[in-house]
Amino acid sequence: MKVASDGQVPVGELLGEEERPPSRWRAALRWRDWNLPLKLGAVTLIPIVIAIVMGAFTLGNQLDRASQYETQRELAEVGETSRALLDAVQRERTLTAAALTDGSGLDSDELGQVREEVDRARGPLTDAVAEVPEPLAGVRKGLDEQLAALQDIRERVSGGQLGAVEAVEEYRAVTAALLEVDTAVVNGIGAEGLGATAGAVHHLLVARDEVSVHQALIKHGIAFGLTPSEFNLVRTAGVRHADRLAEFSAAATEGQRALFDGTVRGAAFDEYQRVVDAVLSSQDAGRDLLDSTDADEWAETGAAVFTSMGEVADRLGDELTGGTGELADDAGTGVGLLSAVLVVAFVLAAVVVFLISRQLLRSLKVLRNSALEVAQHELPEAVQAIQEGHTDDTEINPVPIGTRDEIGEVARAFDAVHSEALRLAAEQAGMRAGYASVFVNLSRRSQSLVQRQLQLIERLERDEEDADQLATLFQLDHLATRMRRNNENLMVLSGAEPARRSGQPVSATDVLRAAVSEIEQYQRVVVRTPPPVSVVGYAAGDLIRLVAELLDNATAFSAPETEVTVATRQLDDASLSIDILDEGIGMNEREVAEANERLSEAGSIDLTTSRRMGLFVVGRLASRHNIGVELHGGKDIVGVRATVAVPAELVNDEQSAYAPLAPAVREPVEPAPREPAADTVEPPTPAGTLDTPGGPLPRRRPGESPASRTSAPLGSGRADAEGDNELTGAALFTPIGWDDASAARQGARTEGDEPGPGSG
Repeated sequence: MKVASDGQVPVGELLGEEERPPSRWRAALRWRDWNLPLKLGAVTLIPIVIAIVMGAFTLGNQLDRASQYETQRELAEVGETSRALLDAVQRERTLTAAALTDGSGLDSDELGQVREEVDRARGPLTDAVAEVPEPLAGVRKGLDEQLAALQDIRERVSGGQLGAVEAVEEYRAVTAALLEVDTAVVNGIGAEGLGATAGAVHHLLVARDEVSVHQALIKHGIAFGLTPSEFNLVRTAGVRHADRLAEFSAAATEGQRALFDGTVRGAAFDEYQRVVDAVLSSQDAGRDLLDSTDADEWAETGAAVFTSMGEVADRLGDELTGGTGELADDAGTGVGLLSAVLVVAFVLAAVVVFLISRQLLRSLKVLRNSALEVAQHELPEAVQAIQEGHTDDTEINPVPIGTRDEIGEVARAFDAVHSEALRLAAEQAGMRAGYASVFVNLSRRSQSLVQRQLQLIERLERDEEDADQLATLFQLDHLATRMRRNNENLMVLSGAEPARRSGQPVSATDVLRAAVSEIEQYQRVVVRTPPPVSVVGYAAGDLIRLVAELLDNATAFSAPETEVTVATRQLDDASLSIDILDEGIGMNEREVAEANERLSEAGSIDLTTSRRMGLFVVGRLASRHNIGVELHGGKDIVGVRATVAVPAELVNDEQSAYAPLAPAVREPVEPAPREPAADTVEPPTPAGTLDTPGGPLPRRRPGESPASRTSAPLGSGRADAEGDNELTGAALFTPIGWDDASAARQGARTEGDEPGPGSG
């Protein structure tokens, strides 16, 4: 089997994932197993936004195109109505000029019908022009003015104010306004294939208008001849007619030209062209030709050409209107179809994004919740259980993600990390347990040696009468006591129970005496009289070590010439409060907060424990009995004040009736003093003494026999030195592992001997 160190084991096999199915098509259809970039690409918003923008842009263009085609269809409808009105006005002009020329009157039925037709066609044209305001804004005003002037022309004709030629000129202004409307229509129609048709229709309408002018002028010339000005009018109309036909041929398609040739060109058109050309080419303004031309025949010829050209114009106009309408309908259909496609595509994309995003987010949420559950609850609880010795249950709950994409691989990798963390925690717990056992073993051995050393020092103290030597022995006794406290601190760090235990309550006075005796600079400590209470025996030893650590810290961080004060009081809830005040360098608020945090987190050992072992020991001892410890400092406090709150369940209100079980504070022995005179004033109590209700604790004098002193209860009101009962730390507590004989010997020595200072 290949090993992972060879670099030949696939990642999937290391993570315990199954082999992928061989079918690539099947794998491609399983979208839940797509890789993460593909999923992110599927749910990304950039393609959707681009598609929406492009779709909206295309739809906007299609809407603009549809709007343009709709406008062109409206223009084509305007052209159709304008052609109808133009045809009616042209026929009214021809009939009016003929009536004025013949003198037959203006009340003929035919002329009346044509005028009614003109009036009926005016309304639809003005309405159609009003519906398309933008392209026809420039011609609307002129059209309204000329249509309004049409009634004035009729009245002037009826009143005899206008002749035939004048009437033709007046009507020509109206037809010119209508042709301007058609010009605007042509300019507004720009669709491919339809713009040329619109231009061809316009050219044909202008040429047809010139035919109408020829009809009236030449008939008037046949009757009365042509004046030079009238002849110029005929010639101008002829030139314009020829030009417009040429432009029509250029703009029209082959089919449209064929339609014109088949409809317009013929005998009538040839006759019309012959007469016009002959009149224009004669030297006498066509007088001879006009005299030889019959008026009725000319009217029929002109009417035939006019009518045939109108038919072609109508057919081309219908083609134009139909083409624009078809384009507008197609554009509208395209807009609807494009809108439907965009909506369907957007809905489909939204569904795909929703499905994939939901699955992706669910997987990530499960992975996140599982990781947080492991990090915040499962792993710490499992590590704590392992540290407590329960190393059998190291099974993990795998992350509930069954997909085989990148998120699934991350879940399997996280499971592997979780399992490896538990394994390492079990190994470290075993190593810590081994180290703790070594430390406890070493501490117990060292403590046994220190205990023997204390016994030896106490025997030397009993036999020594020299004051200087006795003082040296007291210092050795005190140093040994401090060594014992350090050994006990090491046991506390290792999690073992201390060797010194007392089964009976210990008075508060003895607790403070023992605590003061276990520090180096005990001379600087001033203990105020404690209340007459006692501490339960199973907590007294830990409370002594706790107060000793705080006193040691207070003396270490204050000047040698300053004092450390210990004040004790019983609160209303029967709890005991011990305040330790120094006048040292103090601590700022941040340092006080950090120290209090370490006191509350004494259950965990880290690299800083070795540098702050005292705080750790205090915190762990306090946590054993629910004792509160808090430091106070800052700019408003000189030095540091440590407050120890002993719960009420650990405090007895009355003093015990038996001898105290804690060592007294020992002071360095001075050379034998001279007996003071009767009038000598007793000096004040020095630092390092305990002020009790019976007076300061007695000090041992060199050469004094232990047997000469008797025991007296503490706080009895007597300050007799011979009645004080001092007990060393070796006599207070019996170490684990002592045999009964040793205990008996120690008890006998305790009853008959006096211990040295520093014990406890």
